[in-house]
Parts: sequence; structure tokens; C-alpha cells
Amino acid sequence: MRASDVVFKCIGSLFLCIFLSPGLAAQDWQVRHYTVNDGLPHNVGYDMHQDKQGYMWLGTDLGLARFNGTDFTNFGTDEGLEGLSIITLGETPQGKIWCSVYEKGVYIQEGNRFELSTAHTREAWYHPTIIYNSDTTFFSHDIRPDLHSAFTGYGSAGLGQQYAYWYFRDKQLQYSPLNVVALSESKRLKFWSNIESEPDIIFHLRFCRNPEGKLLVGCEHGAFIMNENHKPAPFHPALLDIPVWSLHADEEGNTVFASDDKLFLVSAQGVLQTFHLPQNITRPPQIRLTADGFIYGINEDRNQIWGLDTRQGTFSVLSDQVDLPVAISYIETDRLGGLWVSTDGDGCYVFRRSFFHNMGIDVGLRNLFINDFHVDESGKVWVAHKKGLQLLEESPKGIYKLMVPDTFLRREVNTIRKGPKGNLYIVGQDGIWELYPTKTRLFPYKVPDFSIHPSGEFILSLARGLYLQAPGKDSSLYTLFANFQSIGDYFFLVDHAYHTYWGNKHGLFYLKPSSGPRAAVDTFSLANIVDATIAPNGDLIFGNEDSLYIKKPSAPVQAFSLDKKSLGILHQIAVGRNGEIWLGTTKGLHHWGPDVTYTFLQGNGLVSDNITRLYFDQKDQMWIGSSKGISLLRKPELLQKENPPQLYLASINLDGQVVDSSLLNLVTSRSNISLDFDAIEFQNPKELRYQFRLWDSDPWQDISVPILTLSNLSPKAYQLSFRARSPQSDWGKAINLSFEIRPPMWQQWWFMGGCLLLLIFLAFLIIRSRISNIRKRAAAQNELNQQMAHLQLSALQAQLNPHFLFNALNAIQYFILQKDEVTANDFLAKFSRLMRLFLEASHARYISLHEEIELLELYIDLERLRFDEHFEYEIKIAPSIDLDEVELPSMMLQPFVENAINHGLRYKGEKGFLSIYFSGNEEELLCTIEDNGIGREAANEIRMQTNKEHQSRGMQLLENKLDLLRKLEDADIQMDTMDLFAPEGKAAGTRILIRFSLKR
Repeated sequence: MRASDVVFKCIGSLFLCIFLSPGLAAQDWQVRHYTVNDGLPHNVGYDMHQDKQGYMWLGTDLGLARFNGTDFTNFGTDEGLEGLSIITLGETPQGKIWCSVYEKGVYIQEGNRFELSTAHTREAWYHPTIIYNSDTTFFSHDIRPDLHSAFTGYGSAGLGQQYAYWYFRDKQLQYSPLNVVALSESKRLKFWSNIESEPDIIFHLRFCRNPEGKLLVGCEHGAFIMNENHKPAPFHPALLDIPVWSLHADEEGNTVFASDDKLFLVSAQGVLQTFHLPQNITRPPQIRLTADGFIYGINEDRNQIWGLDTRQGTFSVLSDQVDLPVAISYIETDRLGGLWVSTDGDGCYVFRRSFFHNMGIDVGLRNLFINDFHVDESGKVWVAHKKGLQLLEESPKGIYKLMVPDTFLRREVNTIRKGPKGNLYIVGQDGIWELYPTKTRLFPYKVPDFSIHPSGEFILSLARGLYLQAPGKDSSLYTLFANFQSIGDYFFLVDHAYHTYWGNKHGLFYLKPSSGPRAAVDTFSLANIVDATIAPNGDLIFGNEDSLYIKKPSAPVQAFSLDKKSLGILHQIAVGRNGEIWLGTTKGLHHWGPDVTYTFLQGNGLVSDNITRLYFDQKDQMWIGSSKGISLLRKPELLQKENPPQLYLASINLDGQVVDSSLLNLVTSRSNISLDFDAIEFQNPKELRYQFRLWDSDPWQDISVPILTLSNLSPKAYQLSFRARSPQSDWGKAINLSFEIRPPMWQQWWFMGGCLLLLIFLAFLIIRSRISNIRKRAAAQNELNQQMAHLQLSALQAQLNPHFLFNALNAIQYFILQKDEVTANDFLAKFSRLMRLFLEASHARYISLHEEIELLELYIDLERLRFDEHFEYEIKIAPSIDLDEVELPSMMLQPFVENAINHGLRYKGEKGFLSIYFSGNEEELLCTIEDNGIGREAANEIRMQTNKEHQSRGMQLLENKLDLLRKLEDADIQMDTMDLFAPEGKAAGTRILIRFSLKR
């Protein structure tokens, strides 16, 4: 069998095979999953609610969470919640969040904290469902069989200060019928009893409110609405005497009720629609209705989520998109139609309907990198990818599936083109395949693309030039242009008048029939043209990585810049039936406009952000090829712009402190201001864009995060504006913040003028007083020198006190009379040496530590001889101290030693001990003088009793001397005296610490 016959049979089988997909209607869903790893307090969730601002609140087993699409803000015991199991939650008419905490009560939001509501007791609450009307608060409760009685609600239903309770009474372990009773301090009023049927017993209640604030009730007996007189009335005749297991009303006034096997949708105008539930769905405990007519629900066993498209009457199973390992605890919808699902241990899931139907290996594609599409007249879809050519066909259920596993082309296919006679041309690695229903033919021209004229002629760009090949006549090539600059990688395009365009790195060119090639537009010369297309109105649209160009007939080219940072690198251009322009780039699908471009990404349902091909079929469906498969957009007109994200000013940080906005007018140009904004976006929070400006006339500036830091602003008034947009929305309403930067005080005119006058006045005073100060300084210095000399003499006189001289001479006389000439001579020699040192020290302000120690030793030795060696002493010096280098004020330490001997050791009953220790470092010297005498208190008592005429003035003179040193030489000397005590509390001596800076 010939190869062409085999190919023919394979092609024939492509057109005969049809794959039908059973099951529910096709529906693609976007699924996001949030757990503790994303910031949730706990993976066990209960209730959810979207507040008026747009935040989504989630109640978990470990606290309450608020979500803006990016970050979770958690509330727990630090924010006032006594317990953490948040069973139910909602919002008051004033916009405050409330939540019921298991066995703890109901808490109401007050700012960033929650306070326990005092309107009811904690013991009455097990699992309340709280519903707020405009003037009524209802708390409902699922009755449990193990409870003998239970409160089912609280409220003030137009009864003034009275309270209304929904409750059950127990009679022999049987529940009595439902009663609604108004209670006050003096009476109780029953205004709804037994739903007009006394024998009936109600075990199940469900509540919700409509946009008008009226209470809707579902129970075994049907659906009811509370009227103005707080009486129940049938909601709809079709909903009487049937069990209503769940109900929900949307913001438009439409209401849905779930019975055993049906869903009843009642519009705001009272029109009833009935939908039969599939056999595997019965008694859904929870349902939700969206404003666009979609109903969500969960199965009774809470392991399956389903959705009903009321416009088409088709069901979809959302839980097929994910493997739910645990039961579902609660479902809620947001204002964009997203379904939020909390679970019993797997966090929270968010489902959103996708406009895109994605196809990949699930439909049998051998390779997911898509190069081209073509939809033929029969509706079959030819897909070219890196591993060949495959064929898809739509089943009656609207699902596209692969017709046959393989085709005869298994190598990469670049382009699919329709011929003038209904045949197809496939550009592959082997050349150009021509496909007819009954035959095939291969043209061995290896090109990336080519042009086909109505006559069937090929225009090919080969290495040697631009050529024309006429199929059907012969295989000869006719040279159009040789060595033309446009030869190389390129694409071809044929317009409605059969002009052939081709583009490459040199620009865009076109060829008219029977004419030579020339630039498509004489006024531009562009590089790296990547794609071009013809709009239905005849506009030529083409582009490169930087710009998009539109050439209207008989008009100059319009150029529009493309932001590669946000849009990515351009791959493809497509124009819809109504003239809308679509761009496929490395960063998604873009509905392009000169002012605002709306972007659709994986977060909106695309299979990939890297778009490789865009193709509109006969139904105006957009086929989107990518590097990861196919996305089909059945109705491009549904991809309309969304509402901008809701934006709030979260906090203001001024110089590291969170402040109120009113304090902004107190800042100066040296202040650092940081403003934190909250943008609520649940679909693509990471793709939000932000802009700000500091004045209305300023251009908008882009920033990547919702945090604005301002510093070094020039002093003036500002009108700060901040706005945000999502990829699918316009820019939202800006937040405006007025404030004024005050100049620093020294930049104020009055301050500068005052400073100038002050400087002139100070200069006058300085000049005037300088001469006087010089004179006074000289006089003061002379006076200080005289005082220092006087103090030195006084100190010498104080040290050479009469008692000491008298006793010293008596001691010498005593030793002479005793004929102890050796001791007398030694005493006399030391005495004379001490006198000489005293005289030398009295003439110097500073002496070396070596000289000071020698003076102290002589003085102490004489005192020991005078007191018959009544005490011992020691002088120790730290090894790090250089005795000859260190200097200290002269005659500084002797008064302290004299006090220690004469007042501390002299009256001690036993032999005493005097210790002098020098320590310190390179910067300071520390001298410690310590005795084990009788202490200062006992010494003072002895001095008072003896009342001797001589009073030592050495310490007072020393203080005066130090004052003069501080004034003259800025000396730094510190003294500290402390009393020593024995363990039993008895005085045990005195310690003196003298610390001063070293003078070398």
C-alpha cells in the first residue's frame, strides 16, 4: 500500500470519529485553598461573612480572622474574646461585626476589640444563628434532641424595652409546638403560636432575612414571612405544607428554598422556578443564591459541593475540582459570586466560576505547547502543537474531546491555513501538507509560514528570495524578488483585498497583486514586528514588543506604547467580531484599549499566562493557545470589566508611631510619613496596581505595594490621592488626604528676623563685655592664685597642728631621757624628713604618687610611735599603676589618714589596722582608705564629750582647695565615705573612696 493511501485513510477516520462526554455540563472552576500556613488561626472553620466594606470574616476553632485577599488579621483573647471557638458571626446594621463564641456568649465589635454583649446570658447559647434586621435582632438555634429545652432567639422586635424569645417547652420529653413570646418585667405576650396548627410539632427551623429586613422562616410546614404585625404569613402558595430544609435571599430580593428533592427559586417579582435535584442530592442543609442566578449547595452528608446554573438548568459538582479530605462545615458567597467553603479540618476553599474552558491532557493532547488552531465548517478543531496535529470535536454536552488518538503528523506543526477550495494547508517540519477530504499532497518547502492567493498560488519566503509557486500546474517556482531584505523569520497575512503582508525584524511589508513589494506604509520604519491582523472594518493592526500600531485606510499610522512590565512581551494580536482588540503575551490575555487594558490571567481561569496563539472561530469563540494547553472563551463579550477593588486607609505611621490622620498637619519637612492602605481583592490580589500623587495637577506615580512612604517633603499644602485597580477593572475612586507640611521653626520669617536682631544684639553685648571679661578674668585669676597660696599655707598649718608637734617633741624628749638614742634619732630624722616634705608639697599643686606615698608613710610611722604602735598599717599599689607617672593634688590624702588615726583607731580598745590601696586604669585613679576603728558615729560622740579646744580644719580646707582646682583646672574628683559594720550590726570602721582623673 502506498504511503499516500495510508495518509488518506487516516484523514478519513478523523472526520468520522466522534467522542461524546457523559455526565454533568462542563464548567471550569478556579479554586484557592487557605490554611494555617496562609495565616488562618485554625483549619477547623465554622461560619463566614462578608462585611459592608468587603472584608471576608471567618470563624475558626482558634479565633476570628479578617481577610482582604492577601493577608489574614486574626482576633483572639488579646482582642477581648474570652473563648476562641467562633461558631457563628454576622454584622449589625451599624456595620459592627458580632460573633458567638462556644459556651461564652455573643461578642460585639468595638473598634479593634470585641466586647461581650450583656443582652443575654452565656448559658443560653450553644450554637446560635443570629440575624439582624433594620429594627430587629433575631437569634435562632437548631434544637438538639438531647436538650430538654432551649432558647432559640433574642430580640427587640418593635416591642420597646421588651424582649422576644423563640423557644421550645418540654412536655414528657416531647417538644411542644413553636411559640414566639414577648416578655417584659410585668407581662408576657404571645404573638405567634404553633403556626396556626396547635397539634403540629416543629423540630427544624431555618431563618434568613431579605433586603427589606423582613424575617423569612423555613420549617417542616413550609416557608413563611413575618409581616408588620409580627405574624407569620405564607411566603408562596407552592411552598406550603412541604418541608423547607434551607433558604437564602440575595441582595436583589430573589429567594431560594430547598426541599427534599427540589429547589424553588422565587424572584423579587414573585415568579417561581422549580429545579429538580439530582438523585444523589437530597435535603441540602445549606444553599446560597448569587445575584447572577447561580445556586450553590452542599449534600446532607456535607462531603460534596454542587452548583446550579439557573439560566441553563445544569448542575456542576465543584468538589470534583479538589479532593476534600474532611466534611464541609459552612458555605458563603461574596459579592463577586465566589463560593467560600469552610471545612472541619482542611482550612477554607474558595470556588469561582471561570469564563474559560481549559483543555489539556484531559482531552488527549500529546503536547501542551500550542502553535495554531483552525475550526472547519463542520465545527471540528484542528490543533497544531510541538508534537504534531490533532483534532477535537464538540460533544452534545458542550465538551471538546479528541476524536482519535493520533494523526499522521507527529512532528511539530507551526501553522494551519485554509485554502480557497476548502482544503487545509499544514506547515510542518517536512514542508507544506495540503489536505483534501479525499487526498493529501506534500510540498517540500520548509518555511515557517506562507501566503495563499484565491488562485491557489503560494508566496514563499526562502533563503534565496521571495517566490511564487502555482499548485495544480507544476511544481516550478517563479522568482518574485531575489535577495530581498525581508527574507528570514517572518509571518504572512492576507487582507480582504488579497494584499499579502509579511513581517519580520525589518518591518511590515505587503505585496499587491501583479505589483512589486514595497513598505506597507511609507511613513514608518519599524523593527521586530511580531504579528499583524486585519480588523472587520479593514484596519490593519500590528505590533512589536514596545508598541501597537493601527493603520486605518487612507490615514496615517497611530502608535500606542505597550508597557512590557505589566503586559509582558507581545506574541499574538486578534480582533473580535465587534472590533475589540485582544493581545496574547507572556503575561496573559489582554483586552486592549488606548486608555485602560483589562488583563486575564491564571487567577481568572486561564490555563497559563504564556499565550502563544489567539484564534476566533465562526461562532466568535476565542481559542487561546498557551504553553500549557488550550483555553476556550465561548463568549468574549462576557469578559467585561470588574468593579475596582475597595480601598481603605489602614494606618498612618509618623516617625515610627501610629497616629490619627488629624495629626498629619503637625508634621514638618523632616518627618517620615508611612501610609498603609488596604485593597480588598480576592481573585488576583498579587496583580493589583497602585498609584499616588501629591497634588491634583501632578501626574500619577506607580508603586508596587499599598504602602506609601514620604520623607523630606518641601513645606507646603498637599492633597494626597491614592488609588488602585485590578487587572480587570478601571482605576477605583481615589482616597484623598489633605495635609500641610510646616517648615521648621528656623525657616519661618519671624524666626529668621528675630534671629538677625538677636545676633546684632548679642554681638554688641559680646563686644561690650569682652574687655570687661578680660579684666575681670585677670583679677579673678590673681585672686584665685592668692587663695590657693593661702590654702596651701593653711593646709600646712592644719597638718602641722600643735598637738602633733607637741606630742612629737615630747616623744623625742622621752626617748632621750630613756637614753634610747637610736629611737630618738630615728624619730627625729623622720620628723625632720616629714617637715621638709610638707614644706615642698605646700608649694606645688600636684605631686607624684610616689612622693604622696612617701609623705603618708612618714606621717603614719610618726603617729604609730606617738600612739605606742597602737595600730598597724599597709599601703598597697596595683601593679598597673606607675608611681612616678601618676600625679595628684598635693597634700590631698593626709587629712583623710589623720581622721582615720585620730578619730577611728585612737579610741579602739584593741590594736587597730589602717589600709591604703591604690588601683585604677589609664583614665582614673581610685584610692581606698579603710580603718577598723570605732566608726564615725562613736567618734562624733567622743568629740562632743571631750569638747577639746582644737578642732581640725583639714577637711574643710581640703574642700575649699578642691573647689578652686575645679574652677582653675576643671579637675574631676569624687569622694565617697561609707560606714563598715560587723555581721551583728556593730560599727567596724570606715571606708573612704577617692576617685579622680589622672594627671600625667
